[in-house]
Amino acid sequence: MKKTQIAWIFIFAIVVIFPVVFSSRADNPLLLITSAIILVILLLFFRLTLKVDDHYVRYVFGIGLIRGKYALENIESCSAVRDKFLGWGIKFSPDATIYNIAGRYAIELKIRDQEKPVLIGTNQPEKFAGYIESKLIKSSGKQVGEKQGPVEDK
Repeated sequence: MKKTQIAWIFIFAIVVIFPVVFSSRADNPLLLITSAIILVILLLFFRLTLKVDDHYVRYVFGIGLIRGKYALENIESCSAVRDKFLGWGIKFSPDATIYNIAGRYAIELKIRDQEKPVLIGTNQPEKFAGYIESKLIKSSGKQVGEKQGPVEDK
């Protein structure tokens, strides 16, 4: 299963803002340096691809320089969540590590031997969470609907 989410605000910035900036003050060195830095950031974070196969949950930002993966065998659980943090990119909070480019919906992965969960943004969190949970149930050998441990009250 694979889904790519595009940060349309970044595309808008490239298509509309950069031509305006460069046409007005192309000879300013500070403007050129700032524009180059912004362009690099845009290339790194203009999209987020989430992919789940039989072994890994993977994410790839932008042109692919920032990426990561989590082995299904190390994932305890996965659920669809609404992220309370706004913004794009990578965020490290006391509660979670968050990878997101658009919206407030994500999957939450609870990883063995890791205190805080990992949230990966997607506009189809229920679909991904269900798919990953089915992979986890299949790999653990448990039946669908069989209890996986004590249920915590939240």
